[in-house]
Amino acid sequence: MAEERPRINLAHVGIASFCRFPICTDLDTLDADIAVIGVPYDDGGAWRPGMRFAPRRIRECSLRYAPRGVKATGFYDFETDTDFLEHEVTKGRIWDCGDVDIIYTKPMETQNNITEMLTKVLAKGAFPVTYGGDHSISFPVLRAYKTDPIDIVMIDGHLDFTDHAGGITHAGMNPFRRASELPNVRKIVHIGIRGLRNSKKVRDEALANGNTIITVPDMRSRGIEKCLDAAGPLTNVYFSIDIDGLDPTIAPACSGSEPGGILYQEMLDIMQAVTKRSPVIGFDITEVNPTLDLADLTSCLSALLTIRFLGMATSAPYWKSRPWQGKPKG
Repeated sequence: MAEERPRINLAHVGIASFCRFPICTDLDTLDADIAVIGVPYDDGGAWRPGMRFAPRRIRECSLRYAPRGVKATGFYDFETDTDFLEHEVTKGRIWDCGDVDIIYTKPMETQNNITEMLTKVLAKGAFPVTYGGDHSISFPVLRAYKTDPIDIVMIDGHLDFTDHAGGITHAGMNPFRRASELPNVRKIVHIGIRGLRNSKKVRDEALANGNTIITVPDMRSRGIEKCLDAAGPLTNVYFSIDIDGLDPTIAPACSGSEPGGILYQEMLDIMQAVTKRSPVIGFDITEVNPTLDLADLTSCLSALLTIRFLGMATSAPYWKSRPWQGKPKG
């Protein structure tokens, strides 16, 4: 009998979990250091809908980068000639936990479902990677954390710090104002803010709250390290990316795009600077709208940024202990 040939698992073959990592449908059995969660929700968006399709499309595009072969050993960075996420890949420490259940027409029930799912993931000691959906999903994610204090670094073209508008308090314009009201959130650093859709009133309110605002020209003239130094010491960082913080030339699939955004290498530099200096406790990417994409450029970029961020975070000295989330397994 001929020896069975191992599966090749090309990118367009098979079930699309994130990077083909194991799927967990019962969070009571979750045994991972990193958990991927989708929140296919875009009722918090005030312009073009479609962000609800992002978690599925990012997973599909992640298969381009999935470790392949019988003895997959992680990821290889050609520019630096280094391997990363070896332990996490070889020991099966990254799991895809599927999507939050979305209760359409009932946004507060959906937000409660987000918090409930994240609470279970955190209770298992896993580091959450969350895909929106619109940026409103970041608040119910943050609400699940009991860590004290939490600092937030958010990449965005907009402050998302509006208190209310027309009675609306939990949409894409509000998540970090609501997060600032949580007792364990200490500081918010906004990076990439620009354009004509940020009001002076909200800017002044953010600064009065003690937030730091870093514009793209400021980052380019001073360098991200000096900008972060000026923000002061950060700890227990939740890192949130609204894809409109990036320039639309590299991330076109966004309802709220603004010209003059962050470029790919700049994004890597920001992630490296944050993960090098501060423990990170969570990561999300929001506002990707696959219905507006060009050749899946934005969804592929989102998957790639996730892998690179996890590589940086897991290489940092603090990762092995992670006392705020319990002792890692494996």
